[in-house]
Amino acid sequence: MDNRYLYRAKSVVDNKWIVVYLKLQKEYDTDDNEIILTQVISLDDFRAFKDATDDKTLCQCTGLKDKKGKLIFEGDILVKTRFGDKHSSIPDKSYGIIKWFDFNMSFGASIFKASRFGEHGEIYDEIVKTSGTFSLWDCGKNNTVEIIGNIHDNPELLDAEEGAKCND
Repeated sequence: MDNRYLYRAKSVVDNKWIVVYLKLQKEYDTDDNEIILTQVISLDDFRAFKDATDDKTLCQCTGLKDKKGKLIFEGDILVKTRFGDKHSSIPDKSYGIIKWFDFNMSFGASIFKASRFGEHGEIYDEIVKTSGTFSLWDCGKNNTVEIIGNIHDNPELLDAEEGAKCND
């Protein structure tokens, strides 16, 4: 199964996550080579999923996994750890929310907090309400990205202003 076609949303009945596989497949009409899109899930099943879930919580899977092997969905809150030059201006830890970015047509993390550490592991610089993004390319061989929650189940991980923007 191709994970990027997984979607999840919260049930309106018990507030639990429901995951569904939604994919359109291309089929060709042999008479005029017209592309016809067909769904893997039936329209009735899709309607049942839509009726049973809260639209505001609908999230697409990125198709990528964090360092523990957990699938990453839109709305997940990640922490990206960087090990390197202590004199670099790049944060050692960046906290971000997974979003779709139209400008580069890919998923990425919108950073809402970043930290830099001193020589003994103490935080010496914490930037709150920062802006910027980080790519999910780090979900490869040397994966340093970890899911710590999501905007629907763990709004307390965000400051009040960022949490309000995410749930609009």
